Amino acid sequence: MEQFTAKQWAEIEGGHTMSESKEPQFGFLNDINEASKMYRTRQQLDTVDIRDTLNFAFVNLLDS
Repeated sequence: MEQFTAKQWAEIEGGHTMSESKEPQFGFLNDINEASKMYRTRQQLDTVDIRDTLNFAFVNLLDS
């Protein structure tokens, strides 16, 4: 079964040509940018446990 976005369903129901759904080629960069917002300064990074940081990064990579 094909899955359509809300925009594509609206186009189909409205009698319009359905637009293509393209994933951004480098969409993972947005994820990396979001994760980088957790630690804005070196001092913030020095206060966290490295194992917790690595676990968090691993889980986020699995989710992508």
